[in-house]
Amino acid sequence: MSPRTDTPDSVVRDEEVRLDPPLMGDTLAIFTLAFCAVTPVKGSPLLWPVLMVMVVLQLVRNGRQLVNLWVSLPLVTYLVWMWASLLWSVEPLATLNELTMNLAYVMLGLLIAVNRTVAQLLELLTRAATWLLLACWAVALAVPSFGRMEGTDYAGTMRGLFIEKNMLGYFSVIALVTALACALGPRRDAPWLRRWGPALVAVSTLLGSTSKTALSICLISLVVGWLLTRLAIARRPLALPVAGYLIVVAALIWTVVLNWTLVLTALGRDATLTGRTKIWSVVLTVIQERPLTGFGWKALWIEGSPTTIRIWARHFRIPFYHAHNGYLDLAAQLGIVGLLLALVFLFALLTRSVRAFLADPSAVSGWPVVLVTVALLYNFTEVVAFTNTTWLMLVALSSIIRTTRKEELCISPMRPA
Repeated sequence: MSPRTDTPDSVVRDEEVRLDPPLMGDTLAIFTLAFCAVTPVKGSPLLWPVLMVMVVLQLVRNGRQLVNLWVSLPLVTYLVWMWASLLWSVEPLATLNELTMNLAYVMLGLLIAVNRTVAQLLELLTRAATWLLLACWAVALAVPSFGRMEGTDYAGTMRGLFIEKNMLGYFSVIALVTALACALGPRRDAPWLRRWGPALVAVSTLLGSTSKTALSICLISLVVGWLLTRLAIARRPLALPVAGYLIVVAALIWTVVLNWTLVLTALGRDATLTGRTKIWSVVLTVIQERPLTGFGWKALWIEGSPTTIRIWARHFRIPFYHAHNGYLDLAAQLGIVGLLLALVFLFALLTRSVRAFLADPSAVSGWPVVLVTVALLYNFTEVVAFTNTTWLMLVALSSIIRTTRKEELCISPMRPA
């Protein structure tokens, strides 16, 4: 167990922690990360029961390790509000089904985190992402009718096992920043291929997806990662790295805002972001109808739903299945209250990650900072932060990276008071 210290804001570091064996084995954890990344995919409804059975068997075998499970309070408050949305959902059955799925992601993330360090989680995601992306290449080359886009402007573009190319591009960015952190951390003394191979697979897949959004976010994340690497080497006083990180991220965002049209032209995109801004304007009118509570978790963008049909009518009766902006999508579902609770969770995790990096600057401790930054930025154009493997990883990190003030910031449902 992690030791307590007298300093109220001190951080639990990887090297200070003596852990029991992980509750969930590496093989099952890697399968879980890869499977959740591509869900929904053909056959996933059949694989979910299989995954749950394997998890239950692990719990039967290692159930005593549940005493080390920790849940952050910001996560709890967000989940409580999410489940409360069932009371006012316009599609309660759909909401209940999606709430159950979301709870499964949360539990999987928490179980993977039990008795693991950030370095171990980093290694797990590197292995899972590498095998998954290699499988995507195999499918795209061997079964192009399944592994490539069809019937769209992007026909023939690689999508692998993912539902579409942009999701493949996004996961490739996650895989790349993870692989680089692993190469500079746990695998820094490994043979060249094992050290840099995962990064090469991620780069080739990112280019194969042709996702310009993924490429732009990748460049920003690499700049942030480079900055953190420089700070780790310099080991400057606390104020300097915090100021430097904020200045660089703010400068990047400000540059994009000031040169919006020029940036979009360079990326080969129109000023509407291929129709996204038109969808955003419609979603904003939806949020105004129920600004505080929203319409219920995953209760929108459902074919046949009267509410969705009415909303699509404002978009020239052209269907869209999410808001193409994770923050607007969340506000439409859970209202401004839900959006604020979600942001509290994300920024609490980011704050603790930055604090952990400052306490022990390294590629491993800097990886969560970059990962959360990627999720926050990508969430402006896609719905990624609170779904699939991203959500699972954020939950896992929130359980691993914690301060010693556990009674204020975290709770353990299995630990007696």
